[in-house]
Amino acid sequence: MQVLAGRLSTSAIVIYALCETPAIYGLVLFLLAGLYQDFYLLLAYSLGLLLIHFPRYSRWEEWIGEGVGLTS
Repeated sequence: MQVLAGRLSTSAIVIYALCETPAIYGLVLFLLAGLYQDFYLLLAYSLGLLLIHFPRYSRWEEWIGEGVGLTS
């Protein structure tokens, strides 16, 4: 059970980092060149990715209850 919980938390961190990448690129563009429209566009894209891909805790509870991903 702890192995699965560790995998779920690791996957959440990786998903969060990947979804935040466009916003960071937009911030860099804003700081280097003053492209604020690109920052807002990439920020909105990043938030959309978070809404779509971030795991829900109810789904986590289902996975842990089923023992998905555990190998004997």
